[in-house]
Amino acid sequence: MRRCALVCCAAAVSAWAAIGLAEEPAAAPGADEPPAAAALAWPREIDAPNATIVVYQPQPETFKGDRLTGRAAVSVTPKGSTEPVFGAVWFGARVSTDRHARTATILAMEVARVRFPGASAAQEERLAGILKDRLPTAPLAFPLDNLLAGIALAEREEAATAALSTAPPKIIFSSVPAVLVVLDGQPRLRPVENGRLMRVVNTPFTILLDPDTKAYYLRGGDRWYTAADIAGPWAESVHAPEAIVAAVPGTAASAGSAAPPAPHIVVATEPTELIVTDGPPEWTPIGGNELLYLGNTGSDVFMEIGSRRCYLLLAGRWYRAASLDGPWAYVASDALPEAFAKIPCDSPKGGVLVHVAGTAQANEAVLDAQIPQTTTVQPGPAELTISYDGAPRFKGIEGTEMRYAVNTADAVIQVHDGYYCCRDAVWYAAMSPTGPWAVCTKVPKEIYTIPPSCPLYHVRYVNVYGATSDGVSVGYLPGYTGSYVYNNTVVYGTGYAYPPWSGAVYIPAPMTWGFHPVYTPWYGEWGYGWGPWHGESRGWVKWGDGEGGWWGPSGYHPVSWSAHDGQLTVNGKTYNVSGLRDGNIYRRNERPAPPAHPEGKAAPGGAKVAEGLANDLFADKHGDVFRKTGDGWERRGRDGWTKSFAPTADTAGGKPGGVVRGELTQTGERGSARSSAPGGRGRSQPPADFSKGDFSRTGRSLDRPELDAHRYARQRGTERAAEFDRHCAHFNRGGSGRSLGGRGGGGVHGRGGRGRRR
Repeated sequence: MRRCALVCCAAAVSAWAAIGLAEEPAAAPGADEPPAAAALAWPREIDAPNATIVVYQPQPETFKGDRLTGRAAVSVTPKGSTEPVFGAVWFGARVSTDRHARTATILAMEVARVRFPGASAAQEERLAGILKDRLPTAPLAFPLDNLLAGIALAEREEAATAALSTAPPKIIFSSVPAVLVVLDGQPRLRPVENGRLMRVVNTPFTILLDPDTKAYYLRGGDRWYTAADIAGPWAESVHAPEAIVAAVPGTAASAGSAAPPAPHIVVATEPTELIVTDGPPEWTPIGGNELLYLGNTGSDVFMEIGSRRCYLLLAGRWYRAASLDGPWAYVASDALPEAFAKIPCDSPKGGVLVHVAGTAQANEAVLDAQIPQTTTVQPGPAELTISYDGAPRFKGIEGTEMRYAVNTADAVIQVHDGYYCCRDAVWYAAMSPTGPWAVCTKVPKEIYTIPPSCPLYHVRYVNVYGATSDGVSVGYLPGYTGSYVYNNTVVYGTGYAYPPWSGAVYIPAPMTWGFHPVYTPWYGEWGYGWGPWHGESRGWVKWGDGEGGWWGPSGYHPVSWSAHDGQLTVNGKTYNVSGLRDGNIYRRNERPAPPAHPEGKAAPGGAKVAEGLANDLFADKHGDVFRKTGDGWERRGRDGWTKSFAPTADTAGGKPGGVVRGELTQTGERGSARSSAPGGRGRSQPPADFSKGDFSRTGRSLDRPELDAHRYARQRGTERAAEFDRHCAHFNRGGSGRSLGGRGGGGVHGRGGRGRRR
């Protein structure tokens, strides 16, 4: 079933709420929700002074940066006529994308050429004039997933695969409720402001030291814990000292004996991940498969029945061992046993398919990683102040002639004699490391050679797409927030352990391990899990919430969370689920308002959904218009729709036929006779990826593989958009990921790790 791949993607929603919440009061129910896919459906109707234009869903041809070229089937009905004339339009446009609302808008459309095969030369010229006059003034907003599915067929900038680190972290198993408390090395202490207490600064957790008693205190959920040594053992402090409680704003004493039993606390000073089972390991079969999975944990742990080897998924990377005791070794996602691609997508472990190379879910995640989040910013001087810990200090970037500042939380890079700063996914330039700064209109190409061994690797994923006197078009890819393509799947983090800055202030570096990142397909980003799921998970990560650096760049700070009745309570503040969309860095952080561009405003009588028309017309690369019926493809000509047609010369240029890329059988299979029907679960390439293919023009009505590919992509995009709507509606009603076929707790380490709530 086609929607199966999307249902299984809901398996990762367990941690979606940990990313991207805007700090603003909860809105009224239904306020500021993303527009429903039905309101952005195709085809679109545009009123012109002398005609009515209907535009069917565009078919992308190239997608690079924020520039889209493509073609679309259109119909034009002149005023006074009841009979539409069908044709094709080729266009180029700038695309504005909102990844969290899952919308895309075609702006500044430029009509390159048109063709109306059923019209006379005079008619075609008149109709072309109507399209060139009206289409550029009618912005077309549509579900982003329509674009995502379509670019599978387009020439595009391939997602870069860098030499990320795959070394496994230390892996700890616990059969009792436990929480992992991560320190970046041995504890580093700094005085708490206006007090005698000391704070451990190289952790996002709240840990204080009382110098008088030599006791450590850890804030976790609604409780305080204490230990004589930071490594433990830790015990609940029912009556934490008043000075300790007062040192942390917004906290109180522990919940007391009425609360669930305290979890075991594991302190790690090296890259570590914690896997918690609800009692001894319980292996559970996956129906009709050669795998078992660990059923009493929210983590993804498998056993291959034949070899008895264990597999573990961490941060999108797979690791293998002879037993749960290890040692664990990396295994590439495209080298997994065939059984992993056969995991039923509607099973409790269907969510891992996004990390199994060759599956539809993995292909779509890779495509998603190539779609930027875009905006337009005000050009010119910027009120940007860089805070250094002392005088600016720079360090060389391995393999380049560039240097980066080590004693600031901002990404400041020296290239030749200039300085460039990337803050909140916008580039700025200056001739001095302290400014004055101006919005950058062209980023030096050297910056895009920064290796992943450098802690500023993520800035490679921020781009300037164009600049005018009115505005600078900018955008960032998911790599900026730590989601990278590796071995044909998506992974979290570079895997490198970067040195922090420790001077008068402590500046953390991004970390891959310790917070159990879980991919959230709805936004193409990652959520995080920590703390036991006792209904008290918020507050485990508290003091560091607003300081950032641990989970990515400035401006992108995940938070601890709990969900009740469709709302989120984060450190005492309440938000609607729709606030998740504010993971968009450009909306979350204040900046000069972008200029009002005419192309961004809907013109009077602009595009609207064409009522009563199916989104079933396609334009081939020659400009002929087709529709699919039960008897096969039909082409529109002067005499209407016909099932029998011969190939014609491409009057728009070129010759009939031709190879797009690669070799593809009619079923969409690459070099295999195995079934690849929509929704198939085999290892073979499903028709969701028609990025390569021999789409020759045969002239036979029943053999149109290129159009079949576009038709499937259109259906797939519609399904993805509908699933996103259901996802938003589900959580706005207070639902949980479990009922959507999800994995449950993901990285939440406790007895509720399988999605149960207490």
